[in-house]
Amino acid sequence: MMLPTSSTYASNTAAVQNAASVYRLSRPGALSPEEQPRWDESMRRMSILGGTWQLLARNAIRSFFAREMADQIKAERPDLSVNPLLFYATQLSTLYHRPPRVTVSEDEGDLTAEEMSLLTPVELWAHLHQLNRDVVALNDGVLRLDYNRGRERVSYRQVSNHCICGAVPSEGDPMQPVRLKELYWRDDPDSPAGGWWTWETWDVTDPKNPIFKIEAVDQQGVKSDMTAKFMPDGFPAGGYPYLDKDGNGIMPYVFYHRRLQYGLWTPAPGLEVVEGTLTVAALRSFWAYSYRSASSPQNYGLNVEPLGASPTKDTGSQGGGRQMVGGPGSLALFRTTAQGGGFGQLAPALDPLTGIKALQQYQADLAVFMGLSPADVTTESVSSASGASLRVRKEGQRKEANAQQPSFRASDQLTLASSARLLNAFHPSRPNFPEDRDAYDIGYYEPDLSPDEVKARTERAKQMKELGVANRVDLLRVFHPEMSRAAAKQHIVMLATEEAEMDDEIAEAVGEEVTPDEDRADLEDRIEMAASDLEDAEDALQDLISALPENLRGRAERLLEALSDAADALTDDDGRDGPPDEGEE
Repeated sequence: MMLPTSSTYASNTAAVQNAASVYRLSRPGALSPEEQPRWDESMRRMSILGGTWQLLARNAIRSFFAREMADQIKAERPDLSVNPLLFYATQLSTLYHRPPRVTVSEDEGDLTAEEMSLLTPVELWAHLHQLNRDVVALNDGVLRLDYNRGRERVSYRQVSNHCICGAVPSEGDPMQPVRLKELYWRDDPDSPAGGWWTWETWDVTDPKNPIFKIEAVDQQGVKSDMTAKFMPDGFPAGGYPYLDKDGNGIMPYVFYHRRLQYGLWTPAPGLEVVEGTLTVAALRSFWAYSYRSASSPQNYGLNVEPLGASPTKDTGSQGGGRQMVGGPGSLALFRTTAQGGGFGQLAPALDPLTGIKALQQYQADLAVFMGLSPADVTTESVSSASGASLRVRKEGQRKEANAQQPSFRASDQLTLASSARLLNAFHPSRPNFPEDRDAYDIGYYEPDLSPDEVKARTERAKQMKELGVANRVDLLRVFHPEMSRAAAKQHIVMLATEEAEMDDEIAEAVGEEVTPDEDRADLEDRIEMAASDLEDAEDALQDLISALPENLRGRAERLLEALSDAADALTDDDGRDGPPDEGEE
């Protein structure tokens, strides 16, 4: 019997480690052939957004150019310096550049600052800012909510679209799921590969009987139930992890969409920008090759041979030449090899500046496929470090943000309502956050105004005030449309309160005291002004009555009498304007 040697053990160990590595890298595909194209497109776009699209760019170069040209361009090192998909997705994801205003309906009462911090932590808006960018690029995105028992808070993570399968929309809200499976890697020291690819099943089709399951998939694709093994600590083994205080299952996934839609997925829109991004990489690579090889004049000699020249290194199938190294003090000697020998110069095959401007215009033209108009994009350089010198104008960003708001608001309201259900059920303080999504009002900040927009809104506010069609609440919302009327009114009251407090503090600081006589004098002046205004109104109305039709004069005369009575009420019996003397009733 031959005993195994140490090298045999080493070989077996290496084989096991290699198999484990292959298993981890070979993630399972979609569960159904129908969903695989959506997964493929999601992975492609996320690669471009994440900067790992070298292979995509190489393939684009090889499909765009002949093999010989692709080799000269050096397709193995594509130019990835310009990324239109990432550029437009970043420029058009402005909803969460500042945390939105979140208010609760008056019927639910106000939340304290501590409660609001628990319900809307800073990390929520950070995750949504990233998700906003990806949703602009992919049209859809997924946010996962979990209750963290260690921190006693709700935690969040973005789930890639190409990790979700079998999602079934809700009948009441087709943009949100009631059942889905998520592909997720779980570490496990007991596993030969160090972990398992698992499918999580979440199903709240029947909220009273929700279903949760974790199935591991081995190297052969065989599934095994590992729900008990991977159930989070503190949750019942074999049960549904997230039940609200009424015992109903909570779906911990919220789908986000760029626009309101009917259904869960819209993977196709924006395909033109994805293909255009790959085309830009191919053309930029060709531009770099041309800049290096064909942007300077080409000297040539016809029927002449340089004396003392040496062969160039790039001889072979691509052709070669001879070169001479010269300087200011050198003398180049040639001899003719046939009659009519001479020298010439060919113009550059590429004007670099013209080429790069053409590429910039091509990138700008892709804006229409992101829902922008040509006027929303400018190729004017705004700084020396502007790269491709492209930017989306503020007006374009604002239009896109306004178009995104209805869909994102609906998803944000569901996220807050689901967070509230988790906190009410699991937080030690057992808070009583509103669990109805409609209880939350969300106001998004617009992108900063350009100087021209500030001027236009100022003029609009002045006109509204002069026409008498707006109060201070309306005027404030001209500049801050994200404010609800209640929030704007509260802000105005706060400003007035602060002004009054500052006046009192200033008066106290300088030692001013208002004496009764000064108080009385001020009151007399105000009464005198009011009486004068009423008299002017009487005179104006008196002049108007004579020009009115007969059927309107009676009403005008009654109004005139009321004005006269009001003026009389502001004067005493002696015809003196002012407040009554001490002791007078």
